[in-house]
Amino acid sequence: MGASEDRDRLFLAAYPFATLVTPELQVAAAPLRVAGDGLLEGHLARATGQRLGVTEGALILAIFQGPHGYISAQDYAPEPAVPTWNTVRLEIRGTLSVIEDEAARRATLAAQLQALEGPNAPAVSETLISQLLPGIVVFRLGSLSLRRTFKLGQNKAPATQARLAKALRGRGAEALAALTDGQGDDRDHWPPLP
Repeated sequence: MGASEDRDRLFLAAYPFATLVTPELQVAAAPLRVAGDGLLEGHLARATGQRLGVTEGALILAIFQGPHGYISAQDYAPEPAVPTWNTVRLEIRGTLSVIEDEAARRATLAAQLQALEGPNAPAVSETLISQLLPGIVVFRLGSLSLRRTFKLGQNKAPATQARLAKALRGRGAEALAALTDGQGDDRDHWPPLP
């Protein structure tokens, strides 16, 4: 796995909540988890899945939004500039497959809980899972294609990026500031997460 793919995995672990869009422009949101090479797993309420038209082979666009924030024209001073927005985003298109096997569905939900909660994930009652499972669609996205989008002032001089980072820190946007700092050799590549 290359550097960009490693960074993709870190990004998805840090920002797992995705906006899901169908070709018919139906929209929902759900946490997704990297389940293996070329696979994402997630789940939706069955009613949401029906509204989205979630069926075997459906094409889904999952948009993962990372740190983002407003950049005032004043932040560029003394350079003349217009206001803008710095952002880091990963867009993944994939083909949906619905997981029907109950044991696989339970395992997928347990793996997602552990990914979100960490190694000390609380136990969830098997009785409660059994009650809720009929109302949940558990799915995988495969045959993935990725589009990495980041705008962090990388077209600006490092000193300008450092000023932008300082302004972002002043507004409490630490994660975005760390990505906008103008340091390192990642200016023209998918950025590492702070």
